[in-house]
Amino acid sequence: MKLDLEICRRVSMLGFHCISKNPMQPKSAASLFNTVKKYKLPVALQSQIKAQVSENANSFIRQILSGDKSCTAASLTHPQLAYLKMTETSTQELGYVQELNPKEEEEEETSCSRETKCSLEKGIAKKSKGKRRRNQVSESSEEFPAQKRKSPNYFVAVQITDPQIHSIAKEIQEKILAASEVDISSTKIDPATFHITLMVMHLESEEAVRRAEEALEKLGQILGSKLPDTEPVVEFKGLSVFGGGRVVFTPPQPSPGLDSLTSIAEETVIQMKENGIYSTDHDNKVFRPHLTLFKFKDNKQLFKQGIRKIRESLYAPFREQQFGFQKVSSIQLCQMGEKREDGYYAVNKQVSWLSANPP
Repeated sequence: MKLDLEICRRVSMLGFHCISKNPMQPKSAASLFNTVKKYKLPVALQSQIKAQVSENANSFIRQILSGDKSCTAASLTHPQLAYLKMTETSTQELGYVQELNPKEEEEEETSCSRETKCSLEKGIAKKSKGKRRRNQVSESSEEFPAQKRKSPNYFVAVQITDPQIHSIAKEIQEKILAASEVDISSTKIDPATFHITLMVMHLESEEAVRRAEEALEKLGQILGSKLPDTEPVVEFKGLSVFGGGRVVFTPPQPSPGLDSLTSIAEETVIQMKENGIYSTDHDNKVFRPHLTLFKFKDNKQLFKQGIRKIRESLYAPFREQQFGFQKVSSIQLCQMGEKREDGYYAVNKQVSWLSANPP
């Protein structure tokens, strides 16, 4: 079979797929070419057909359906196709479309449908895989996986009360704000709320709050037997950052006091779990205690200006700044978003292991 006749026959078949039940109302040229691509015609031929149909879609399709032999490969004005027509090269030799009998056409239709379905299933599977990866931590939890996906509304903390730490922190905050060319005062942490977070959680009922308070009470008794008689002391020195400057903080220095603080945090998580209270953090998150001075969070005005972190030049002069020492003698269950008259978070429960020590 000559190339022009085969192309006409093939495109005619495609035309039937692209036209609605009323032959006088053919679909758009774009619809035709989506079908053409499905049959894997050569790219050059697709382009020529697209150009021809775009000029006069209705007329071209009617010609095909009426069996007009003037609609040949040469009429597509592609030099290579015209040359092939002259040499009467078969389509099969060139690897173009092959003539199919009705049974083969039906099989090809089924194959195309199967490929499309397979592609959709792969897409859905890929999307589901992404969801599974995001929920992997929650699904691997022993209990209460849904609770771990919620935002925290309570936390266990050690309040920072040392006057020297407060004084130096305020002074450095003011110096950084004064040196900044942009107003970043909305990122400053109120010194009245200074604390070290040991654990964050979501408590959705009064009963859950009660269980958390009971766990904290038991924790105080356990710590009273484990910790030495003297209060652990944590030293704060220098400035460091998270997220390249999104959070600016002073870290506690390595010391026996820091080791005790880490043990307190670990025991807090254990006791809360035993009472059915789970951290909203990832299971593999490392405890990194810090005292935050600045934090970029929901600062829409700064975000609009493209400012999402504090420049290093602002906090670099204070990398070796000495802040002071904080004695750790109690821990608190605090509620986020609620404040006391002195500006600190509302405290539901506070326990001290010093009073729990046996005489």
